[in-house]
Amino acid sequence: MLCDICGQGNARIRHISRSYGKGETLLVIKNVPVISCPDCGESYLTAETLHQIDRIKRGQLRCAEGNARL
Repeated sequence: MLCDICGQGNARIRHISRSYGKGETLLVIKNVPVISCPDCGESYLTAETLHQIDRIKRGQLRCAEGNARL
């Protein structure tokens, strides 16, 4: 896979866990695909992955707001 940063062809997809927020609003998303390049050392998320994370976070926020009203 080509690295979007340096253009070398050694980039690989790794899967990690990402956490957002803290305390009661902590959200952990597991198995997030991250592109990692051993040549330039950069790791980054694709636009599609960022959009999916944003949808998950917005959905979690709506659930938290709904539970606060109970």
